Amino acid sequence: MEAFRVLVIVLVACISISQAASTNPPVQGLFVFGDSALDGGQNTYIPGSKIVSAIPPYGKTYFSKPTGRWTDGRTIADFLAQALGLPLLPPFLEPGANFSSGVNFASAGAGLLDETNAHQGVISMKQQLRQFRNVTNEYKKGKGVEFTNQLLRNSVALFSMGANDIANAVPSSFLFQEMIQAYSSAIQLHNDYRDLNIATLNPSPIIMNVLRNPEKYGFKEAEKACCGGGPFNAAEFCDDRADDHPSGKTQAAPSEEQTPSRQRHIPPYSFVLG
Repeated sequence: MEAFRVLVIVLVACISISQAASTNPPVQGLFVFGDSALDGGQNTYIPGSKIVSAIPPYGKTYFSKPTGRWTDGRTIADFLAQALGLPLLPPFLEPGANFSSGVNFASAGAGLLDETNAHQGVISMKQQLRQFRNVTNEYKKGKGVEFTNQLLRNSVALFSMGANDIANAVPSSFLFQEMIQAYSSAIQLHNDYRDLNIATLNPSPIIMNVLRNPEKYGFKEAEKACCGGGPFNAAEFCDDRADDHPSGKTQAAPSEEQTPSRQRHIPPYSFVLG
């Protein structure tokens, strides 16, 4: 599955390793693009969306209520924002939201391809990138070009996309070519915003470390779910818990390895992940 590693990426403002581990300059913003792994409630505001999580038990452990996130607590994007000293990011479609520290464009069910779950009421990657451009244009109108460039220069853009394209289609070389082409359109963002550098994310070593050392991260069992049925308790959902998405605690574990202080996972000139 090596080909899919390039489908999950991090775009990083011009910040070197030493700068990332310090507060000079501080990270000013975070922009999140993706699917249910990072959705901060975007689908809740899409009229007629069939992929929503605004019911219990979602959100019960941290927010004490559903927030549109596909977990019982926070997402990796939430943990990353807090690690960077930023507030939790509002979804782009949230009425009256403050975008001064960034925006979450992620939409549950979305894919690299526009047609992925389009009939379910989701926002594809291309549409999310369009929303990002709308936000930067508003920055320029309200704060000026210099402010906008400064903000982007000291901001991080996080991407996680591709799983839904595979889940909703028969795997084939044609599908993979389409996905790579769509991924290339995301890289085009770098040409439009020259202050951004690109670093690839390979989460496998971090995830495998959690599986091999569950006690280190507060888990007693790493080979099967805490409830459900069938092999690994994965064939049936639990009645009182979220579905097959990771819990907040599960997402917190790798997030601890993704903060600026964990430099052993940072290749040259990437910011957080590698």
